[in-house]
Formats: sequence, C-alpha cells, structure tokens
Amino acid sequence: MSKEVARMNNSFQGFEAIARRFPNAKITGKTARARCPVHQSENSRSTSLALREMPDGSTQITCFAGCAHADILKSVGLHYVDLLPDHLRHSRSPHVKPKFEGWPCLQTLDALMVEINVCRICANKMMEGQALTDTDHASLRRSHYVLTEAAQKVSRSVRHG
Repeated sequence: MSKEVARMNNSFQGFEAIARRFPNAKITGKTARARCPVHQSENSRSTSLALREMPDGSTQITCFAGCAHADILKSVGLHYVDLLPDHLRHSRSPHVKPKFEGWPCLQTLDALMVEINVCRICANKMMEGQALTDTDHASLRRSHYVLTEAAQKVSRSVRHG
C-alpha cells in the first residue's frame, strides 16, 4: 500500500461516519444517541451514549454511565485521533491522543457534566425510594473522585498559575 493510500485511509471521515460505527445510532443533525457498546447489550432499550459534532468539527462521545472513552472507541474500532478533523491532528499515529485531550476548560466542563449527571441519576433513584445497586455506588465513588480531582486541579492552577 502506498503512503498516499495509507494517508487517505487515515483521514477524518466525518461525524456521521463515526456515529454509524455504533449499532442502532439515531442521528439527528449534529447529535446522535446510541447504546454504549461497553456496558449495554444489544437487547437494551435505553441509549446512554451521546455523540456530538463540535463547532471545530471534532466528535465528542459521552457515556452517561461513565464508561472510559478508550474502551468505547476500542469496541467500535476507533482511536482518539479518529474523532478529529485533519486540521486538528498533531500526529498521524492512531494511538496518540489528540491535542484537545487533557484538562482545557471546555473539556473539563464536559467531563464534569458527565459526573454531575451520574450524581443526578443516583439522587433521583434515591428520591424515588429505589435502592442503589453496587454499580451505582461504584459510579458515585468514581464521580466523587473525578470531581475532587478536577476541583484540586483548578485550585492549583489558580493559586500557582
């Protein structure tokens, strides 16, 4: 395979092509909903995975149950770099995380919203008198950890520049 053909195969396919990788994805404009391939079976009726085309052309993937991005991407044969349009890629290696990974403010807010939603879902269950499962407790512990780490990073950044 020539280098040109390899480069074309590695170029950005677009939001809809990424969303179609997820079975039974319901695409509506620049958003899509699907079952999470990591924790939901094909028989599951709910959709806990949200995909969104960002203004810069990249694709954001969020599992509201808290599944790791790497696991979600691996399960459908994608890598982090596949979520980025060509102009945002800093490496052609599919195993290198894109430039926007980490804790810039918008990605931090997106990550925090996932954890806040986990807390909200568990709180709603408790208010309805439902008992929390072991999975719910594990999700809450993870959310607590992520929210605490984020708050500490912001605090260190503000105090120490």
